[in-house]
Amino acid sequence: MADINPRTIEIGLADYLTPDKRRSLMLSDMSIEDFRRIFKCNHEQEAKQILYWLDKGGTRKVLSYGMRGFPDFGGLEKNIPYFLFTEGKIPEEGIRMTAVGTRRTDLEGLHGAFRLGMELNLNGITLITGNAEGCDQALIYGAIRGGCGNFITVLPCGNEVHYPYNMRYLRDKIIDTGGLIASPFAPLTPPLKYNFPYRNQILAAMGHFCIVVQAPIRSGAMITADLAVQMGKDIMVPDCGLGNSVSRRGTQRLHDDGCPLLDDVFLPQVRVRETKDDKNAVRFGNAYYEIIRPV
Repeated sequence: MADINPRTIEIGLADYLTPDKRRSLMLSDMSIEDFRRIFKCNHEQEAKQILYWLDKGGTRKVLSYGMRGFPDFGGLEKNIPYFLFTEGKIPEEGIRMTAVGTRRTDLEGLHGAFRLGMELNLNGITLITGNAEGCDQALIYGAIRGGCGNFITVLPCGNEVHYPYNMRYLRDKIIDTGGLIASPFAPLTPPLKYNFPYRNQILAAMGHFCIVVQAPIRSGAMITADLAVQMGKDIMVPDCGLGNSVSRRGTQRLHDDGCPLLDDVFLPQVRVRETKDDKNAVRFGNAYYEIIRPV
């Protein structure tokens, strides 16, 4: 791909064009003025933000369509990103699991998400999740406490926007422990309502499988699961997602429709279980967890 410059950025952000069309325009001799006039879009301000953000250095990178690590959108051609703006460590190649859940989870869902994030991390499986309060952040904290890096959180806003309120603290934790923060949006883009389905599409594309921890019938987690199915991905649910409470009705429906239980499919070598012995244990909330490694 051509070097990152204002022209290539502006063309890349025109997500109503196919990635191949955007790539051909980048390699053409069309001026940016002609591009704006013909395709009726202008991303000059976003391009300035992106270049300023990149100039700060550190681990900031741009992943573009076709590069290693860029998600496969399973045949979708339009309304998909050409760029992902990342900060942190790009995970090694291997199995990737998308895991999502509701903000309004119950206590069992929170602890189930934390345990899952930690088990995936300890078993060398890359976790992909959002950054919302509730299940998403519990998954992230689990991956952080696993201590093996290899996890990705995808934002519904720009990398310089601290959303939700505790993301400033969590951002540092993610980067310091070998995780990756990714966004398809210019750095100062606020978390607008229509950004969330766009972000969910990226979550669905990044994983080889999709786990829905807990979700109401109408929720972003269920949208992500539906997108994953459209892309040919398998869906799984954990025990903590089964039941008739509002926060579990979506995951219960997924299971009733044939999605297997996670424990029937994912048999990790390293397990995490709750313990009453707080010595050498990992704390999450008021619970303690111990790591059980194979003999």
